[in-house]
Order: sequence, then structure tokens, then C-alpha cells
Amino acid sequence: MTQFQKLQQVVNEPKLYKVQRNSRLYFDIKSLLSCGQVHTYKVTRSKGYTNISDTKDRICGILDSLNIAYEVSNDAPRGGKQGTFIMLTGKAILRDIRNSNH
Repeated sequence: MTQFQKLQQVVNEPKLYKVQRNSRLYFDIKSLLSCGQVHTYKVTRSKGYTNISDTKDRICGILDSLNIAYEVSNDAPRGGKQGTFIMLTGKAILRDIRNSNH
């Protein structure tokens, strides 16, 4: 099973990895599968309430358990939390992502 197929299995069968289908974590993994990178820190505001979610640790744990190569980096100008992102680094999985989007 390729790394792409392993990550696709997380999207297809999220309960095996203790991921809820409508959660921020699930959508971040889908984004990672389609783009190869995802920003993991999200702030949403609605009617005076603020919701902050950071899925970096959970995504890193899933990628580690699947033995998928990744890199955690930051693209914020002053190194803020909102710039944290995870990028897949394996050549094979990036090729599969590129081929699946065409």
C-alpha cells in the first residue's frame, strides 16, 4: 500500500483513526491529501464567540503512525501560530497527489 493510499484510507475510514467525519481534523487531512500542505491553526468567530483549533499534534501523530514523511514549518512574518503548516515531503506521495488532481 502506497503512502497516498494510506492517507486516502484515513479519509475513507476515519473511525479507524478516531477522527470524526465533520471535524476540523478531517477537513485538514482532506486538504493535506489534495494539496500536499495544510495550515493547522484556525480561528473562527461567530456572534461574539471565538473558536480556536490547532490540529498540528493530531495530524503529526497520524502521519507518524502511517510512516509518511512530513515537515512542520511556519510562514508567518514574525513566527506567529497562524503561520504553522504541515507539508508532505516524500516524492512518491507528492507525485500521487499531483496525478490525482489532474
